[in-house]
Amino acid sequence: MKVNDRELVEMALKGDKEAFGKLVRIYQNAVYTIVFRIIGNFADAQDITQEIFIEAYTKLYQLKEPDKFAGWLRSIALNTCKMRVRSRKNLPKNTIISNESADTTNETGLYEQLTSTLTLLPEEQRTVLVLRCIDDLPYELHYKVTYWTLL
Repeated sequence: MKVNDRELVEMALKGDKEAFGKLVRIYQNAVYTIVFRIIGNFADAQDITQEIFIEAYTKLYQLKEPDKFAGWLRSIALNTCKMRVRSRKNLPKNTIISNESADTTNETGLYEQLTSTLTLLPEEQRTVLVLRCIDDLPYELHYKVTYWTLL
């Protein structure tokens, strides 16, 4: 029997840790992808993804509509990334990536160059770019995120 998000959330709220474990297994790759694309570092993305699920577990009781777990989790991920980016002290301000120094002969090299370049963008632009162009979310959400990040 396949269980939906609502049922898993309700079971987790009643103390079923395995139900929350299923939610983690369902969404861990999606959350990690969001975090990595914004943060740009594999190890940091793993740590932050773990923090996001811990926060989601401890705040699960705040979720008003269990059917919207995925969107709620995405919000936690975006907020966590936003706070992490803001807390970085020593970000390079004017780094230029040379095409000569990047290995663009294979897909891995292009991907590494893309993620390096994304980290140079201001937080709001990076978040919107990732959500719209990489995650292919609709313009309506793109607009809401843009508005939300400008507040």
